[in-house]
Amino acid sequence: MAVRKSARLFMPFRQSDSAAVRRLLSQIWLVTDRLEHYQVQAYREHIRECRKVKDDTSIATEKVADILKLCEEVNACISQSLNDIYDKIRTSQVSNAAQQQLQDRSIEQAISFAIRLCHFVPLTLELRRSSKSMKQVLRDKITACTLTGPHQTLQDDFCEKNLTRRADIRIRYTSNLTKHLELQGNQLFVFRHNSALSAYACDSQMRDIYPPDFLVETQATIDLLFPVGENKLFRRRQRLSLKNFADLEVGELPTVTGEPDRELHLYRYWGHRLAIIDDKYQTSKPGRLKQWYYDRRDATSFTTFWFTLLAFILAFIFGLISTVTSIMQTWKTFHS
Repeated sequence: MAVRKSARLFMPFRQSDSAAVRRLLSQIWLVTDRLEHYQVQAYREHIRECRKVKDDTSIATEKVADILKLCEEVNACISQSLNDIYDKIRTSQVSNAAQQQLQDRSIEQAISFAIRLCHFVPLTLELRRSSKSMKQVLRDKITACTLTGPHQTLQDDFCEKNLTRRADIRIRYTSNLTKHLELQGNQLFVFRHNSALSAYACDSQMRDIYPPDFLVETQATIDLLFPVGENKLFRRRQRLSLKNFADLEVGELPTVTGEPDRELHLYRYWGHRLAIIDDKYQTSKPGRLKQWYYDRRDATSFTTFWFTLLAFILAFIFGLISTVTSIMQTWKTFHS
């Protein structure tokens, strides 16, 4: 019995999985363009992650219809207080006879599930009953982890390709929007559901839920890391998306050139994290052979390293030849 319950917990739907995810893509995340299978997989994994943190089954989220109903209710009253949202969900989700048995914890988990699923922001303690609006709670969570950047300009070589090859920074793709551009040691978290953000940016109601210009700025950071101006870089973005089940597609940026700004003080939310990443990149030194091969920012060190390596290889080869020659001469003398 316990095994069956566990299986139900991690099974998002009973319908065809692919069809269910595509239905949620269009009705929850407003993504009408047909995505590639690896992009759809990113949203499928996001749904599973959301289900893992919801262990209370009092409010059903097994079927697509259940999820759509819950998300619609939460989004419809997102500007109202948490107290009002609790009462409305209690009224709409259960019959009058069962309302008294539905605990606040169950409603809290249901709201958390809907917000995390729709808006990619994990909320827990922030969702307890209060007079604060749900939208303000969501905005506070986002702005708490963001900060305007300094008066600093990113160099043209600042992109995922060089961060990975030169600074040995490893990209980890996340469904948690608040972890976007967070650098932990050599691991850099990057948000992976960008078609949804692009669709939200084009919808006035969804756009209003987030802080002003937040969605567009987030898309600009993706374009900074994964530029598509050159065919090679465009293909690299596609390969990374396929390999890591990431949706890295962004909409057209509202800048004069259509390219992301490189002045960090123009980034009201992600500028500080971009500055931290750039500092890590600029101060990094090659530590592995692969880094020495790609990192040519310091021409003197690059040339010195490869000449030293070449001299070592030649010395090793000549030493090996000399050793083999000596062995052969000794063997010939011994058998003469």
